[in-house]
Amino acid sequence: MAHPPLPTQGVFLSQLLGEFSWLTEETLLRGFDVGFSGQLRCLVQHTLSLLRPHVALLRIQQGDLLVVPRPGPGLTSLARLS
Repeated sequence: MAHPPLPTQGVFLSQLLGEFSWLTEETLLRGFDVGFSGQLRCLVQHTLSLLRPHVALLRIQQGDLLVVPRPGPGLTSLARLS
């Protein structure tokens, strides 16, 4: 099942974690290795720290974070990699 590309308006961290968890479970159920271990939240946070030049993390009132791609050449690279 293909997912739509990263929306330019952003995605909530809670949604990103949920979708990443689903993708990990589906991969494992099919007998493939995901190539990492540990807590998914820590992995996603580390990944976002590596992507820091290309994404902005906005704290919102409900206590969630909004992950928003920064405009520029990095956005094109992220879209191509997705």
